Amino acid sequence: MTHFSNIILAKKTFTKLFSVAQEKGKFTWAYFRRFNAEMLKVEELIEPVILEALIKGANKHALWRKLYVLQNRSFSKVKQFMENHIQVEATSLL
Repeated sequence: MTHFSNIILAKKTFTKLFSVAQEKGKFTWAYFRRFNAEMLKVEELIEPVILEALIKGANKHALWRKLYVLQNRSFSKVKQFMENHIQVEATSLL
């Protein structure tokens, strides 16, 4: 029985989200996808903490600064802002 209890996957805590960061030179969409994947593994999500982790993980200074000063932050508002940034990033590659 102890053998089987070792393979049960424990849910992650929200502190794990602070270890997800945008890698230098990588696109914002890749970071947002990785963050979202980790967020789905967290058992108890607390919106202000999620937002803080998401913003702290962004390494593009202009994006980080805009998100940090964004008034009345909500996850949907930050998500929309990041999606707009991702579209601008994509069009600059064309």
